[in-house]
Amino acid sequence: MFLFRVVKRQEPLGWGSCLVLAAAICLSLLLSGIILFIGGTSPLEGIIVLFKGAFGNRYALEDAILKATPIFLCSLGVALAFRLQVWNIGAEGQFALGAVGATWVALSLPETPSYIVLPLMIAMAAVAGGLWG
Repeated sequence: MFLFRVVKRQEPLGWGSCLVLAAAICLSLLLSGIILFIGGTSPLEGIIVLFKGAFGNRYALEDAILKATPIFLCSLGVALAFRLQVWNIGAEGQFALGAVGATWVALSLPETPSYIVLPLMIAMAAVAGGLWG
């Protein structure tokens, strides 16, 4: 009944993976340009503003890295789980609950020294995320 079947690749793509990445980037820029054009904005100007907003100066780059770090960490955790052949599709919720747990510890112990609070925050984040997952 299924039209598609997932089959493990026999050999790596090599240069083909670079071509797939380049095609994906070009396609995403093309689709973004089309959406901007439909919205009445110059596609080139919109994409330039997008890149300047993310990489235009030191603070924009720091902000982009700061916002991307949790996504990278979640993807590393999911990649490890998939490598171990364990399915884990709740990484975003685990991250959010871990952050809530760590924040709760920090707000509950305002006068406690940081060398005690930080390990407790890490432990609580692991427990809260683990219970959610």
